[in-house]
Amino acid sequence: MKFIGIFNYQQEVSALTTKADTEEQALLNLCHGMAKKYGVRKGKMTAYFNGQHDNYTIKKEK
Repeated sequence: MKFIGIFNYQQEVSALTTKADTEEQALLNLCHGMAKKYGVRKGKMTAYFNGQHDNYTIKKEK
């Protein structure tokens, strides 16, 4: 399945897509892409988008 993620990282909005079997795997893939985009470690992005704040959405693309 293909997923699209909309992220608000430090007041900058980014949209990325990925292929994954589950939404949880998509989130990990998208966090990896965000880490590459901003030049930070994957762990930092995963911690930033841990679900405690309303700073991202992930949806299946049709």
